[in-house]
Amino acid sequence: MRARSPHYSGFRPRGSRSPNLESENERSDAVIAALAALKTVAAADPDHARAANRVGFARSDVARGHRLAGLSSADVASSPDLAHEILKLAVRYRRQASFGQRWQMGLERQGDLFDC
Repeated sequence: MRARSPHYSGFRPRGSRSPNLESENERSDAVIAALAALKTVAAADPDHARAANRVGFARSDVARGHRLAGLSSADVASSPDLAHEILKLAVRYRRQASFGQRWQMGLERQGDLFDC
């Protein structure tokens, strides 16, 4: 019997990277941080994925990424589907986001270490 790969099936490990956001306020903060992360990735991608430099969006995401990064937070607040799309793409490019942005998106839990 072959093992199921988490990359090519619907299998999700217990420690998945999806943000666990409980309140509406946490969700809106996470979406704002995700939008800021996409703006950071778009700023690092002025060539629109023409050069293979491991910075910015991949070719398959470049048009959508730049379109979403160009939105304002007011545009995003009016559409839950748009907010979900932004969060989903920001999670994909989380390694190019700052620690603070990842923490606000709910992807880093190391902030709990500093609670007194």
